[in-house]
Amino acid sequence: MDIPSIKIRFVEKLKLYHDYLSPNSVWETQKKDYWKHEKIILLWAFSDLHEHLYSSVDTNRLLEIYSLDKEGEEINSCSGQFIELQEKMNIDYREEMNNLKQDLKLNSGKEIGKLNFVKGNLVVKEFAVVTEEGSPRDSQSPPKRIRINAKGLLLGEMLYEAHSNNTKSYFCNFRIYKMAMGLLWSLFLIAIGIIVMQLIVLIVEIY
Repeated sequence: MDIPSIKIRFVEKLKLYHDYLSPNSVWETQKKDYWKHEKIILLWAFSDLHEHLYSSVDTNRLLEIYSLDKEGEEINSCSGQFIELQEKMNIDYREEMNNLKQDLKLNSGKEIGKLNFVKGNLVVKEFAVVTEEGSPRDSQSPPKRIRINAKGLLLGEMLYEAHSNNTKSYFCNFRIYKMAMGLLWSLFLIAIGIIVMQLIVLIVEIY
């Protein structure tokens, strides 16, 4: 008989913070160029703008999240999902979102190509699954379509907690996860200190 897996959401989120969102993570330091777009997509996926969770997304659909067409031109300039998503975010994150969108518009050829490979990155990080493969003649080509999975939605929830315009103060900029990581490291150091002290006492008693 299989024992069901019991998952504690905060612990899952804490691990995601440590691996992907902490200031020292490889994604926030060395590999952040595509990661910035990946976070926008996961944030959108968690929001109420993405209700059909079973549906797949391709590059054109990712562009629609930014209210852009495949030529990098604005669509639905006065409305659309990008505006709706921005309205849910705080001022600082709205500015970051706007900068990413402007990069897509001004450098449409190169930057829009990024979105094509963003899909593959999300799959590698296990935030999405492939629903339609890329070119069968090129094993390195990114998937054509992906579906955001539960892990991706969970990270999107963390981003929403940290950057939404009605976030609680202890969630702002991942504050609660930073404090939890600090507490864990403190407990770890205390445990090491206790072990060292016990060893010293034992050595003194022996000699």
